[in-house]
Amino acid sequence: MVQPADPQVRVKVVERLYCPADLSAAPAPRPTVPEGASVTVNAKGKAWLAALSVWGDALLDQILDSQAACAAATSAPDR
Repeated sequence: MVQPADPQVRVKVVERLYCPADLSAAPAPRPTVPEGASVTVNAKGKAWLAALSVWGDALLDQILDSQAACAAATSAPDR
């Protein structure tokens, strides 16, 4: 009696980097302060505006870093 051969399983894993179209768009330019602009705030408002500015700068840095990483990864030759 002939025994069936051991089953063979082939697995192929392919990784593809997907960069969303929104990530390739340039960030909107930072707003400029118009001449004669004036803002009056108390200490808590000033602290909040400072924190918002730091948060926005960090977010912009993260977006720019992600754009650079995506561009580098998609231009790298396949292995």
